[in-house]
Amino acid sequence: WDVANVGAPINTRIACADIDTENLEPVELHSEENPHVSADGQTLYFEAKHAYPGTDHQGDWDLYQARLQPDGGWSSPQNMGPNINTAAAERQVWVGIDGFTGTLTTYFTRYDGDSSVLRSEYDAAVGVWGPSEEVLFDGQDLHNGGEPSLTADGLAMYMVWDTDTTAGLQLDIVVAERRDDGTWGAPQLVD
Repeated sequence: WDVANVGAPINTRIACADIDTENLEPVELHSEENPHVSADGQTLYFEAKHAYPGTDHQGDWDLYQARLQPDGGWSSPQNMGPNINTAAAERQVWVGIDGFTGTLTTYFTRYDGDSSVLRSEYDAAVGVWGPSEEVLFDGQDLHNGGEPSLTADGLAMYMVWDTDTTAGLQLDIVVAERRDDGTWGAPQLVD
């Protein structure tokens, strides 16, 4: 494998002017993380802790998307919008093979608990992601869980979950299966 930095406009750097020399700490963190490429290879999804020129940054961490250009580079990142991003931290986006179903993790949000798994549908007719909603597992929310990833057929969701909150943060990989009625079963530890 050849490894190369995708460069601008996706990746940014902290400039010397952005460093607080008295406290020796960055004033603003420019970081891009958790990239995922669509099944057709045409869209790059990722999270960033800063705004890009011409975009509205909604909160702490926001989710962005960029399109592959004919020259092999990426378009300027576009914020996935207020239906996805809030004043909280939205992270770890994963878009299904159909390109229209997105799952993500949101931290310290409008829901009780530290994190929740959300989902959204892309409306191609208007070109925006629809309102995100919390995913329930066996009728319950999954607090302290995240990093969801669906199988190609959309029938199983793998994620991490704090399975033992009495022992501090203990993340394990779990899987939940989609029922015939579209709801999700309780997460089970992956053997």
